Amino acid sequence: MIRSAGGRARLLACLLLGPSLAAGAAPPAPGGGPLLEAAEGGEATVLGTVGAVSRLDPRAHAAPLQVRQVLAGTVRAGSALRIAWEEISARRPVRFREGDRVLVVLEPLPGGSLWRSRFPDGRARAVAARGNAFLREPDGATVESLAAYLSVAPAERTGPRGARRLLDVAARADAIVAASALLRLKAIHDLDAKLDAPAVSRFATLLAKPDRPRSLRLQALTLAAERRLRAVREAIAPLAAPGSELEPEALAALARIDGGLPRSRAGPLLERPEAAVRAAVARYGGDGVADARRVALMKADPAPEVRAAAVESLVRRRGSSALDDAVPLLFDPDEGVRRSAGAGVGSMGGAAVPRLRKLLEQRPFEEPSELAGVVLALSLAGPDGQGALRDVHRSHPDERIRKLAGLGLGILPGDAH
Repeated sequence: MIRSAGGRARLLACLLLGPSLAAGAAPPAPGGGPLLEAAEGGEATVLGTVGAVSRLDPRAHAAPLQVRQVLAGTVRAGSALRIAWEEISARRPVRFREGDRVLVVLEPLPGGSLWRSRFPDGRARAVAARGNAFLREPDGATVESLAAYLSVAPAERTGPRGARRLLDVAARADAIVAASALLRLKAIHDLDAKLDAPAVSRFATLLAKPDRPRSLRLQALTLAAERRLRAVREAIAPLAAPGSELEPEALAALARIDGGLPRSRAGPLLERPEAAVRAAVARYGGDGVADARRVALMKADPAPEVRAAAVESLVRRRGSSALDDAVPLLFDPDEGVRRSAGAGVGSMGGAAVPRLRKLLEQRPFEEPSELAGVVLALSLAGPDGQGALRDVHRSHPDERIRKLAGLGLGILPGDAH
């Protein structure tokens, strides 16, 4: 039995509202992701060339590393080290090969007896983050920008200088390291006040460079929106113009920074043919979009993403008073809209339960999956919703509805309960 509300909701969504994803084979260890975080606390961050790799046991590997450049730490350039790591998955190729040029964070060997038996003399360093703090064939901009950030004293990394250097990493470094830099920025307290003119310039560079991955630029816009970074508002504004490839996301960021859109701007945008633009305005337009207009979009907009955005926004603004308008979307033909409506109605808690229970018990249906949005809402409606599902699961006269309620409770067919 799945006990958490989130687990139950995911189960119901996967089984009833959308297709399942087949599990794929493990990819080669990519590295990169943990590199920046590991570098902040690691013993050394270096650029070097890997020598011949040796296998010590079924999981452990080691190789010499000729250090070419030291970005941080007390290791000396030109020195020869021995590095070690484990390959957890037998399906993956060994992550390093002789001749690889790698940027790698090093730390002392783990202190367990297994590692002591592998290296009795202790003369090796582990690749940090369980062997994942590395980057293959880094370009010069990645090495330079990361070295500049690591040169900032730890106490200053959450201040203006650290923020500026992190944005330089985000604007110039390998995409996976750049994404880590944006995540690090997100954790800085009072970030808006720490973005000086050079930092804003780097942010604008990141947004404006078409050669930077779209996902990275979207991450930067999301950061600005979530942290309401007024300092970068003017850097975002050009991207919100018609024809910009990031127009919907930039509009959403501006609306979140400003607390909404003016009605004079929101109205014409809701007439645009691009569904993504209408959805951004419906979701984040604030008082610039009348609630009656949101209801009209929920009922009649041809694009599912717009209907979903409208119901999410209406529920967020009106709470349980939006119940009557939101309920019909529990039966929308699009699974994403049903999911959004289910989450929204479920967030109303006990106030929505009597209406939902009545729907589950009395609404006619051809297939029980037509009621999946109702069950999703009940599964998210707190103790009252859980109690209603238990009652339905225990006593509803239709076995199909009993099974559906069981899924909302996290009970798979055949589970003992």
